[in-house]
Amino acid sequence: MYRYSARLEQVITFAWEVHDAPAIELEQQKSCWDMVVDARALDCTCSGRWISLLEETIAFQSVDFPADVPKNELPTVQTIRHAHQTALQLGAGKYRNCFCYGPRNGGKTFSIAPLGEIFGARWTFIRPAGSSNFPLSSLIDKKIMVLQDMRVTSLKPSFDLLLVLFEGEPVTIPLPKNIAASDFRYTAKCPIFVSAGEKFRIPAAEAFREQVDMEAQNAMMAARFQHFFFHRSRPQKDLVPCPPCPCCYSQWVVVGADPCRSLAPADPFVDLEAADEMEAAAMDEMLAFDAPVTEMDCEEVEEDPFGFGMELG
Repeated sequence: MYRYSARLEQVITFAWEVHDAPAIELEQQKSCWDMVVDARALDCTCSGRWISLLEETIAFQSVDFPADVPKNELPTVQTIRHAHQTALQLGAGKYRNCFCYGPRNGGKTFSIAPLGEIFGARWTFIRPAGSSNFPLSSLIDKKIMVLQDMRVTSLKPSFDLLLVLFEGEPVTIPLPKNIAASDFRYTAKCPIFVSAGEKFRIPAAEAFREQVDMEAQNAMMAARFQHFFFHRSRPQKDLVPCPPCPCCYSQWVVVGADPCRSLAPADPFVDLEAADEMEAAAMDEMLAFDAPVTEMDCEEVEEDPFGFGMELG
């Protein structure tokens, strides 16, 4: 009865791997964007609250934005959505990766947390915990990087290797020699989403050791990301619990403001007056193509100017 008890867990794990193999093969063939689009068919886990809370958070961050911070780092619904779309569709590259930074309780992680639910542990590379000597080894075969509370030293490789990795260029990932005979050449372009307290900066000790210009290195790292500064922090008591919802995230990033109206202020780079004029011109053009007005129509309009269908006395 207990002959195979020592191997029972291993046998069960293998059985599940065989059972899940077709679904895993199907997911492996999908792009990151396809997986996000497909998440719209999942059940909502937030009672329809995630989108409104996200856009309220973005609106909160738009107030009193610091004048000394670049304007393109101002979080808006339009710019953050576009950054997510770009990263998911094109993968890692200069100005393609999404980086939210700022103080705690600002909502940085809230905007990217659903990605971890959509891709799951099988396809998501997260910030390694502990003191592993091979923190990048688990990046192999992953589809996306979701790096929360990230520091430039969290992944342990040199700053120049991070520059290459975040640009989507091939890098060599060291592997334990008791597992692999040689290191792994990584060539994928995983979309990268980061939340952190501050931007990545080369450590002074590393810059001194490598005899490189710190400002030049930091400028190159900045060019790997689209940054968003979440400058305002909410008190802990004001935070509203809401689980990351793959379904609502998919609707928000794919469909945009439909079916949920954007709650954040309009994009500051959009000329609202010009937009109103274009809308009015479009309305006039639409009305101009209505059915031609006859003499009978004119008489009816004079008798019934509001179109109520009755003759006014």
